[in-house]
Amino acid sequence: AMSDPRSRAVFLPAEPGEGILPEEAARKVIALNLPRAFRRAVTDAEIEKYMAFFRRSQKKGDSYRTSIS
Repeated sequence: AMSDPRSRAVFLPAEPGEGILPEEAARKVIALNLPRAFRRAVTDAEIEKYMAFFRRSQKKGDSYRTSIS
């Protein structure tokens, strides 16, 4: 599914690039997808928990897509 650009655009609506840092893109992706996954509104603390996973992966040198998945 993620090889299809249309599917990728739904689940990864932001990617780092010109004008957007990886952390900003990740926050947008997480904030969009957590409510879908949890089927309820999420708190900032919950978003931050998943951002910590992203940051840890980035710190290890993983790519953006690996870090966000």
